[in-house]
Amino acid sequence: MEERAPLILVADDDEVSGRLAHDLLDGAGFSVHLLGKSIDIIPAIKQAKPDMVVMDITLSGMDGLKVIRMIKSDLEISAVRIVVVSENDFEYEKQRAFKYGVEAFIKKPFNVDTFASQISQILSGNKELLTAFGGGVEEEEMPGAPHADDTLSETQARITVWGCRGFAPEMPNLVSAYGKQTSCVAVETRERLVIFDGGSGIIPLGRKLLAESGHRDIWILLTHFHLGHVMGLPYFPCLANPAYTIRIAGAGPGEDKFAEAVRGIFYASPWWHAPRPRARILIYEMSGDVCELAPGIRVRTMQAHHPSMTLCYRLEAAGKKIVYAPDSGLFGDAAAMQAYDEKLGEFCRRADAVIHDACFTDEDWQSRREEGHSSPAAAMEFAALQAEAKNLVLFHYDGAYSDETVDKMTERAARLAKLNSWETQCHTAREGFSLTLE
Repeated sequence: MEERAPLILVADDDEVSGRLAHDLLDGAGFSVHLLGKSIDIIPAIKQAKPDMVVMDITLSGMDGLKVIRMIKSDLEISAVRIVVVSENDFEYEKQRAFKYGVEAFIKKPFNVDTFASQISQILSGNKELLTAFGGGVEEEEMPGAPHADDTLSETQARITVWGCRGFAPEMPNLVSAYGKQTSCVAVETRERLVIFDGGSGIIPLGRKLLAESGHRDIWILLTHFHLGHVMGLPYFPCLANPAYTIRIAGAGPGEDKFAEAVRGIFYASPWWHAPRPRARILIYEMSGDVCELAPGIRVRTMQAHHPSMTLCYRLEAAGKKIVYAPDSGLFGDAAAMQAYDEKLGEFCRRADAVIHDACFTDEDWQSRREEGHSSPAAAMEFAALQAEAKNLVLFHYDGAYSDETVDKMTERAARLAKLNSWETQCHTAREGFSLTLE
């Protein structure tokens, strides 16, 4: 029995390019249907049931990208494969097309000598070609071989701060000893790298990773989607390198699914113009259960007291327990046994390090409780009395504060610890701060 030639539907308002695409594909042995009026594209797909649609996104009286979204949202025809062939190849349009589910994006005028073979290879699922044309971004595969860091033993973990500021509507135009980058902390063990949050600090971290050719299988754990925690993520330098696998985990904002929210960062974001990722990206929705990121590396989450769905993380690796809670609104009265403080205290119990919100001065904290943050003094008291942590890293200072203000508020926390002879060691985060847990 003779095998049926794949059926391709060509939809193009430009009569010349539409006919050319038809003739090239027909000459290559495909069964081709040229659509005369693009307005009929969805009924035509339902009737013809093609293997692939080759279409422009510049259509008379229509938004071709919205048409693609409609196709992919219709269960009857959502499985059809779509290739965009268009002059309109701005990166934003490409990202929207990939976000909605197209296989590839080919720029007009296309190469008449290679066009039919490109379509044939895309139909065959050629991953190398799909990556070149923008497809194949997410792949399900297990972690690759870990990178061994000879500066760490098997029982050590190193915390490095790459950004410790909160995002403020107005930043002081001053040089800061604490830095200006927003939330990003790296935790390294001998074989693995875990990154907390994708604030602007993730950009210099990425440059360092590329320069050193180190870890290439990386976890990024997002606490939430407030701008200061994701603004650097689309510009993370490692995303441009296909040799990297980036695993992103967290919880969705509100009723949105986490995967959709992450894709919204990378593809056609209304907030920034960023290049399309070339690295492999895998996305995981977090829950309160223990999740094993890699052999010997586990993470648990709890919901923070902060506006929107926000997570605190407890990472267990190299025999160490590290808690990351950058947006955590403590109630601050240990005697009152506040439910959140008590629950978080148990979550952090005897941690080797707690990286905790120290956003406001005590005065601002009292007047801005509804923003879901804490003060250094409150964090210090919590870490020492309720969490009984070995180390506290004060973190996430308001971006509008001067160094003088941050100095005073963090020094007060250190004095409080010394005055009460608390065993918890108090550290003040700043860009480049590093703490190795023995």
